[in-house]
Amino acid sequence: MQCQCPYPNCSENLPSHQAGCPKCGKPFKVCKSALCREVNRRFSRFCRSCGSPMPETDHDWTMFRGGIQRTGLSKMSLKLDFNALDSQTPLKELAAFQLNGPCHSLLFSEGRLIALSAEGEVFAADVLGDKATEVARFSLGGKVHAEPAIAGGLLFAAADNQVMAYAIGGGVDGFMREEPYWKMSLTGQVHHSLLAIGDSLYCITDGGEGAELIAFDKIFTPSPKQIRLHSAKVFSPLAGKVTDQGHKIYFVSPEQGGTLYEIDHADGGEHVKTGRSLVMLNGYSLGTPICVVGDMLFGIFGERKRLCRVKISLGQPLETRGDDVEHFAYAEMKKSILVSSSMIRDTDIDKVGLLDPGESYRGMPVIIKDFAVAVSLNYGKVRLYDLKNLTHSRNWQVGGSRSDVTALISAGSLLAAGVSEGEARGKVVLARFPKPNNTTGI
Repeated sequence: MQCQCPYPNCSENLPSHQAGCPKCGKPFKVCKSALCREVNRRFSRFCRSCGSPMPETDHDWTMFRGGIQRTGLSKMSLKLDFNALDSQTPLKELAAFQLNGPCHSLLFSEGRLIALSAEGEVFAADVLGDKATEVARFSLGGKVHAEPAIAGGLLFAAADNQVMAYAIGGGVDGFMREEPYWKMSLTGQVHHSLLAIGDSLYCITDGGEGAELIAFDKIFTPSPKQIRLHSAKVFSPLAGKVTDQGHKIYFVSPEQGGTLYEIDHADGGEHVKTGRSLVMLNGYSLGTPICVVGDMLFGIFGERKRLCRVKISLGQPLETRGDDVEHFAYAEMKKSILVSSSMIRDTDIDKVGLLDPGESYRGMPVIIKDFAVAVSLNYGKVRLYDLKNLTHSRNWQVGGSRSDVTALISAGSLLAAGVSEGEARGKVVLARFPKPNNTTGI
């Protein structure tokens, strides 16, 4: 089956199964309908031929910890043998780009890498094959304290007390726009992470006297509606899920020893809020993320910092796993990866990966489905652990001995690391795993 390149300035005819156009070098998004399979421009929300919604691809990393559920799991299985990775150079480095401050956040969508520095610089690069090309670099006009999000071809970012949306490409030229599509000011500083679901965007602000949960409705229009949904002294980071009726937002507040909140917010309409006491968990560990999968919420609770699995509909813990848990990522219902101050382990196998003297973990683990766990360290290192046996590991050196790895994402066969090289310098490094023979795309 032959298709024509969907970009107006290119008329190349090519097979529909290709991941990108060999003439103009831009990636495609293929309609999932078996009766259509039309190629579309990246960031398309609907198929140009049949009108079907265009879902995100499995190799995208569009929000904090990967997506709305906050699992830390890359959905695309690489089907690689960990032991086949070279012990000295386990990845092929593609490019490194300097930033004007420590790297705060990394995202990846439809072949485009987005990096935000703590100083508010936005950097974008196109990645196709083994090439990475810078396409945009500009300032948000303030410091970044919240993780950004990508949805529907828009980058949603926050700097100080402002939330902004930027078109990140997909037009005739495919380049990112430096002028915001919309910008809105809030009363407090935006922190934690932005959460985009459906036509709504959610964020948490802190004005000094308390925190507020803010929703923006109709975010794909130039003038979204701003709604205050809830106030509390402090909030956990947000997580969400999509239901048949719409979507729900979850967070935990430490009031009354720990309360789980569920926000059922219809786009542009009324919302229903329910709170369930989690006092039996002896308090929520503030600042750590939560994760939502089905009717289960995962979080770190109590003075002993235990990972708990909570049934949302009942507000009751089903089990607790491990002590001194600093970070975690979700692999499957009965298996999570736990990171403590000195080791990494899972909840399924009694094997652990240990740190060398002087090493310390610097962020959330990233699970590459069925293959590996990547964790950021000091000394400019990323450590890869075999998901099937955490005693096996490889090191990827991305910075100098005085640098820290501050951001890490997995996107298909790509791995990107953000680095802090002091208060005024940072960079993003992009590399690729050996590409499986049975996959296409990035």
